[in-house]
Amino acid sequence: MLYMFNNNLSCLIPEEIRNLYSLVKLGLSQNQLNGFILASLGSLSNLETLFLRDNRLLGSQPIGMLRRAITGSSQEPYNGKLMRANNGTLFPAMDLWSETTVLISLKTDCYTLNLSHNNLSGEIPASLEKLRGLYTIDIAYNELHCPVPNCPTFLNSSIQELRGNKGLCGNASGLPPCTPFSKKGHKNNKTLYIVILPLLSTTDLLISSIALLFAFKKRKKDA
Repeated sequence: MLYMFNNNLSCLIPEEIRNLYSLVKLGLSQNQLNGFILASLGSLSNLETLFLRDNRLLGSQPIGMLRRAITGSSQEPYNGKLMRANNGTLFPAMDLWSETTVLISLKTDCYTLNLSHNNLSGEIPASLEKLRGLYTIDIAYNELHCPVPNCPTFLNSSIQELRGNKGLCGNASGLPPCTPFSKKGHKNNKTLYIVILPLLSTTDLLISSIALLFAFKKRKKDA
């Protein structure tokens, strides 16, 4: 294991770290590391736990390549089953919602997923519902504007695990119910605009035609 917590490191993560084939635990939290999170970390086939909390990192995390967990905590994770990416300055370049990068490749034996205190935005990906082993999830304090999935993991979440998002709605405890517009998001709005705008244009044209007709008749009568 290699722990280097709170050492004021202010550099890029060195590429040479990929040569530490036997590394099981790597702790780099509470430093000033910058640049991109190396995809080469995923080549550490024995790596079980990775600590990256409180840095200035960007890029895609090779989460799916780790055997057990990625944690943002400076403490030992319990039983290697805790995944956290919270409280770090990992955005805006990181796309944790991308189904082709992170969430689609998470292990199904990941019990707890904590993505709180980041800048996640958009919709919650459907791939999260496929994580059969996921017991709890924390997405508090992000920028999510969408309904929460109707699956036990989300429906059993507490408001503490969902709060701090301005646009979340759904059947989970403490959330407002979704409106017809929120269920379909912007696509529904676009459809509404496509339907309404031609109707408004047609109505305006009809009113203008009637007004011109009356004006013409009045002018003809006065003449």
